[in-house]
Amino acid sequence: MAHFKQKYIMYEDDNLQIGFKFSQVYEKVDKFSALLNFELFFGNKCDRPIRRFELFFEGDKRTMFMI
Repeated sequence: MAHFKQKYIMYEDDNLQIGFKFSQVYEKVDKFSALLNFELFFGNKCDRPIRRFELFFEGDKRTMFMI
């Protein structure tokens, strides 16, 4: 199902929601004419703050852009 949607929830329970959003950006960057803007989101669904949250990325860090 996720291949056809621009927003998809991969995991959800009473406390946490994990999903992604993506959109295509048509720009000429180096040899690419279209880029994929990908956002991974973590949603806190409870009243308490999330503590000790860690995220690990394994992949090509040269092309990863984080805000």
